[in-house]
Amino acid sequence: MNAPVKVVHSEVVNGRLIIVVERRGMMRNTLAQIERAVSEALGGARVAVLTEAQWQAP
Repeated sequence: MNAPVKVVHSEVVNGRLIIVVERRGMMRNTLAQIERAVSEALGGARVAVLTEAQWQAP
């Protein structure tokens, strides 16, 4: 069974949908799987899924 993913923020930046998720016990490749699934669901839209740490990094 897949664990739920908590989205903490989302916005569009330069034509790309940025989704920030809370990463608790999530495997690194899970982020890529989420990214592909959302992009596919949105008809090939440019999507980036980041952790909170990645989003806050300068």
